[in-house]
This record gives sequence, structure tokens and C-alpha cells, in this order.
Amino acid sequence: MTQNKSEQNIQILEFIQKNPTKVVLEPLNYANVLTFGLSDKYYSYDVKQFPDRRLHVLRMPTAEIQSNHDLLTYFFQMTAEKSKKTFENVWLTTSHLTDLGLLLVELSFE
Repeated sequence: MTQNKSEQNIQILEFIQKNPTKVVLEPLNYANVLTFGLSDKYYSYDVKQFPDRRLHVLRMPTAEIQSNHDLLTYFFQMTAEKSKKTFENVWLTTSHLTDLGLLLVELSFE
């Protein structure tokens, strides 16, 4: 059974949330962004979603944000902008850093 993009996005975020020892959170450079790195050995990934040495950028649909608001709020509370009451848009950027053996996952909240 193949997953749709929404299911893949949420599965990635749930993996990060549930496996903090397998994920590295990069130091904050921007107030509204979280950047994670995880070993490509820990997560079975789709090459379309994690292209080799290229960025895959997706603005999450409003319906996906609304149906997964608790999960996204969990991550939003980790940003420097957590004092803001809410966010409207979420951008998910992914890539496979082949030379490092890492999957890059970046969340941007607006």
C-alpha cells in the first residue's frame, strides 16, 4: 500500500517526535525554523521525498495543518517564536545528504 504525501509528511514528523535519541536538532539560526538530521539507516525513506543532494520543498496544505495541529504545535513550541500564539503556514523541506548519510528535515513556521 502506497502512502500519499500527507501521510509521508506526518510519518516523518512522528518519527522525529518519538525517536529523539536518533535525531539531531541543529542549533537555531532562524526564529521560525527547526532543522533536524537523522541517519538514513534509521528511517526508511522515499527517494522522491528525500532526493539526493537536492531540496524538496512543500507547503503543507491547510487541511493537513489543521488535522495535525497538535503534532505541529509540538514542534512550533521548540522554535524561538513559541511566544507567538499560532502559525498559519508550515513549510517542510527535505533532502538526502548522501555524503553524510543523513536525511535533512526542516520545518518553517509562518
